[in-house]
Amino acid sequence: MPIPEEYSAMGVRRYGYHGISYESIVYQLQPNVPKKLIVAHLGNGASISAIRNGECLDTSMALTPPAASSAARALETSIPAS
Repeated sequence: MPIPEEYSAMGVRRYGYHGISYESIVYQLQPNVPKKLIVAHLGNGASISAIRNGECLDTSMALTPPAASSAARALETSIPAS
């Protein structure tokens, strides 16, 4: 369900639990957040996220477990070194 435009205009964003989990990890790493980071959320569901400069580049969410592990390998090899 989308957020009403009036709330979106005020900067309200919709987060799922995994997104909040990743945001918390980046926050806890402050001020030493690695430039490139791959984080796995394992628990009630699983996902992996590629993070650069504290911002999510891509995630495996909505993929099946075998596809997610393949996506994780692809993310790891596709993030530029710079």
